[in-house]
Amino acid sequence: HWYSFAVSSTANAVRLEAAPAAGSALDPRLELYSPAGVLVASGVAAPGGEAVAYQPLTTGTYRVRVRADAGTAG
Repeated sequence: HWYSFAVSSTANAVRLEAAPAAGSALDPRLELYSPAGVLVASGVAAPGGEAVAYQPLTTGTYRVRVRADAGTAG
């Protein structure tokens, strides 16, 4: 799944988190893409799911890809 959000200032960091529903076998993966379509950050394991923290270098519309890690579903 793809989601997008606008960044109007580079002064604040962006933090995104994904967690599966209780009892789900899903292992989520997050990928953050810049307005130019370049992968700028990938998620790291966090308690109960995955998180991305990124300091934007430019304003514009960023896209987030949320997917299941290989062999998981939920």
